[in-house]
Amino acid sequence: MPIDKIPAAHGKRRAASILSAAAMLVVSGGLTTVGVSVAGQGVASGAPVGTVVKAAGASCPGGVLKLTEEDYYGAPSKTNPSANGMKAFFGNYSKTHPCVQVVRQGEVVTGDAAYLTHILSQFSSGSQPDLLMLDNPQLPQFAADNLLVPLQSLGALPVVKKINPANVEETTYNGKLYALPLDTNTIAIFYNKALLAENGIKTLPKTWSQFAADAKKTAHGSDLGFVFSGQAGPGQATWQFDPWAWSNGASTTRPDSPAAVQALSFLTGLVKDGAAPKSVVNWTQTQPIQEFEAGKAAFCENGLWNIPTLESAYPKLKWGVFEIPTRLAGQTVIAPFGGEVWSVPKTNAKEEKAAFQLLKAMSQNINAFARDVAGVPTEPSLWKASPWNESVYQPFLAELQHGRSRQAGITKPANEPAIDLDIGNAIEAALVGKQSPAAALQAAQSQVAPLLK
Repeated sequence: MPIDKIPAAHGKRRAASILSAAAMLVVSGGLTTVGVSVAGQGVASGAPVGTVVKAAGASCPGGVLKLTEEDYYGAPSKTNPSANGMKAFFGNYSKTHPCVQVVRQGEVVTGDAAYLTHILSQFSSGSQPDLLMLDNPQLPQFAADNLLVPLQSLGALPVVKKINPANVEETTYNGKLYALPLDTNTIAIFYNKALLAENGIKTLPKTWSQFAADAKKTAHGSDLGFVFSGQAGPGQATWQFDPWAWSNGASTTRPDSPAAVQALSFLTGLVKDGAAPKSVVNWTQTQPIQEFEAGKAAFCENGLWNIPTLESAYPKLKWGVFEIPTRLAGQTVIAPFGGEVWSVPKTNAKEEKAAFQLLKAMSQNINAFARDVAGVPTEPSLWKASPWNESVYQPFLAELQHGRSRQAGITKPANEPAIDLDIGNAIEAALVGKQSPAAALQAAQSQVAPLLK
């Protein structure tokens, strides 16, 4: 699932340079880092990447090159297909490329904030990995600080022509491609078939008014009606608010537009009327899906990464998925892209080229990578394959066809996390009744405006 929880600066000031911020970070907990020798920087403690790990021989005249890869998928286990898939792929790559040894070090950090802090510390000390996975909103920050290598300067990437152009756009900064999006995801509405039947709901809602009526019908007793994330913070309230606002004609750059105010007024009205619990303001994306899995919620806004777990761990739960309703019938649902992207940090020419070849090999296995992380391939031609041809994926695929990068329209996309937080604070203020939706979004606009210049 997308982490999307970057600890961002408040919107009243511009995002600071990543390296400047990293200089003040302290990483604790005995995290293991592998040093990288970078021109103009020192080498951190530990075995530096690029050193010879085996003696040079006829088959590897220069010795075996050690490359490190970093992600936040956690340690391999029986219940962690993402990490298991990574371990298997990199192990096989090392076997088929005997002059390269790939070391995955991502399992040392699994928390979102801890992961970013760890990465920043590595860049600050010159110990960054050779291949780095980032949550997609983080990419512009690193590209803006000139920490990553433009991929097409390292060689050709035929896969780019096959990837959804909108996904390519989210990994492009100042006209240069800085990462590959191997998988993507988005959010839609999960529904409990039993609760809908108990309340006489026979047709799935397509408009806001229909959805509000149905959510109100199913919110009684211990049943919660509609559950979603209303907590301020990158990747939470704003991420879940975007499709309601964007589908209504709003944009991230104008949070105080009438279309955005209508969307926030609608969600605020659901909470006020009891169609959604007041506690949503305290919820990340985790709590709503837990309530849904427990059979307590009729409707839940959440991501497609939940599908494998719902299918395997909750066989008695009868559920389905539909696209997020629009204010007016016939409006196109525009939802944000989630998912991680893969970049090549600046190290030295030899390691950068080797890391690029590794990434190129990964791009030839998009199907497997998307399956492992419970995502959808960024190649639309693969959507006809299992499991993405299942009916529960179709609403998500329909939305992805019109998906939008969260950086879209932002002149300085590195400021997106701060903008996300400003809008999230406005959503939270409206949901708790501290401000009207219009006043809250007007306050957000005043904070966002300097970040757009």
